[in-house]
This record gives sequence, C-alpha cells and structure tokens, in this order.
Amino acid sequence: MDLSDYKAVVFDLGGTLMEYEGMPLNWSDYYYQGFKKIDEQYGLGLEEADIEKSAEILKSYNPRNKYREYEIMPVVLFDEAMAGWKKVPDIREAIEVFFSGIGLKARVFSYSKKIIEVCKKHGLKVACLTDLPSGMPDSLFRKSITDIIKLFDLYVSSQTCGYRKPNKAGLEYIAEHFDIDAKDILFVGDEDKDMQTADNAGCSFMHIDDFKKCEEPEMSEKEFEKKKQLFLDQKKTLDSFLKTGAISRLQYDKSYGDLVKKMGMEKVAEGLIEII
Repeated sequence: MDLSDYKAVVFDLGGTLMEYEGMPLNWSDYYYQGFKKIDEQYGLGLEEADIEKSAEILKSYNPRNKYREYEIMPVVLFDEAMAGWKKVPDIREAIEVFFSGIGLKARVFSYSKKIIEVCKKHGLKVACLTDLPSGMPDSLFRKSITDIIKLFDLYVSSQTCGYRKPNKAGLEYIAEHFDIDAKDILFVGDEDKDMQTADNAGCSFMHIDDFKKCEEPEMSEKEFEKKKQLFLDQKKTLDSFLKTGAISRLQYDKSYGDLVKKMGMEKVAEGLIEII
C-alpha cells in the first residue's frame, strides 16, 4: 500500500478503531434491560409487558434486524417506543439512562492513535465515518472516543450525513468537505458493509487488519504478552458474565468470537479450556 496514492484516509470506528467491550454487533438483546433501567430510575412502575413492547418496537428499527440506510433520530425512536407508557419522562434524559442500563464500556484500541498519526505524517487528511448504534445520540457516542476524536480533521456519523452505510452519502460528504474526488479516499473498516460503502462511492477500501500490517512493525514478544494478557482479562470478564447469567450462551459465544478475531488471538484461544 502506498499512502501517497491518496489525499485522505477515512476510518470506520466501531470494530475498527474502538469497541464497546463484550458487546455483539446487534444490541437488540440488551434493549429490555435498558428500558428496565428507565423504569427503575424514574419509579414508573411499568408492567413487564410494557417494557417488552418498548424493546420490541426499538428492535424493529434496528438496521441489523430490518435493513434501512436512512438514519432516524433517537428522540423519534424512543418517542414511539415509550408512547404507550402512562407516564413518560423527558425523552433525552431517558435515552441516556437507557444506555447506562446496558452497561457500556468503551475502549479505543491501542493501535488507533498511532495509525492516525502515521496518516497525518504522510500529509493526509484523516476523517472517520461511523454508523451510530441504533437510538444512540451522537453526543453520547462522542464521549466514547474522547481519546482520538480531536485527532480527526473531520468526524462524520450517520446522524451527521443522514444515512447509514453502505449508502455512499457519508463518503461523499467527506469528499465534498475536503474538496477532493472520492477516488482520492482510502476507506478503512472491518465489515463487508464498509467495503460495499467504498465501492458505492467509487473509492478504495482496505480492511483494518491489512492496514495495520502495512503501518505497524511486527510486535515484540513483550508487546505480544501484554496484548495476550489484555485478551485473557477481557475473556475473564465475559466468563463471569456467563457464569452469573448476565449474558446468555449465545451472547457469550458471539462476543467471545468477536474478541478472538479482533485481537488476533486465534492460536491462544485454541489452547484455552471452554467454559461450560
């Protein structure tokens, strides 16, 4: 890869430069506990059926359950989801309580700052393009990436441009902002929809794993052991969630699989004893 072929590098965020630890790609199974938290926080006395109905309404708008490219603002989604409640708290405040109830823990990957800085050293503009978790306000998501958000020349989310990937609107928005052609952009991501987004916009694409190989030297034994310990610590957390019933076996398997792949710990995982 020759970065001199481009004028800008655009990074996806979730799964590429950061993650919410232990969370799968689809958060639908966590919606119930989010609404349950709202009920408890405000003392609403909701029936189980009320909470389940709200969760189902929100699930019906999740793009991973029902495909859509256009973005819907969080207040619209939650207004509909809570419409049947006898007492409805302030929606914007309730949304923050909802996501606190899911227990999100954001983590920016250790390599993220370095690869952004490498791009800048090559004289490239650096932007990010991310699909926000369904129903999450942009302002709340930004708090998850405070370590790197100031490094970007431009931050673009699905709420910024109005569309979700693989729609090309986000990349076109970035190209217009930088006054360059889409072909001058390298889009770096981790999912098939990221590659499709680049294809739709007419720009180049590279998977984050391949990009890291190009831009990072091989890890030393000490660095590998440090990364391995971080992997084991996160696995231990998932194991405890499974043993206490905080997550289902299906959720565990999905989250653990994502963790192994993301951290490149396939060989390490082969030597571990499976949790029953």
